Amino acid sequence: MAAASFHGGDLAPDDANGLQHRVGDIAAEISVAHADNDGSMPPEQQERLAAAFDEHGVTATTELYAGASHGFTMSDVAVYDSAAEQRHWDALLGLLARRTPVSG
Repeated sequence: MAAASFHGGDLAPDDANGLQHRVGDIAAEISVAHADNDGSMPPEQQERLAAAFDEHGVTATTELYAGASHGFTMSDVAVYDSAAEQRHWDALLGLLARRTPVSG
């Protein structure tokens, strides 16, 4: 199993609703990418989420995309970042390659 989040916002607020309180239930490998210029996922939330993954032994990669803004993968918006989008696809396809069974 696999799950990914790219430019997700408000994932680990400092309250009971944050994902950090539920990561112990995750059985998938997780890939989370944060845009450097994204007020919806500030550094303290990024750190809180990464610490929760570590604490619960969740196989997870959390990355900061330096210079990228929220929405960096959408080519029809002003914040589009082609290098960050390529990095996104490399990470996502790598995750899926690791976690998708090949038959035949």
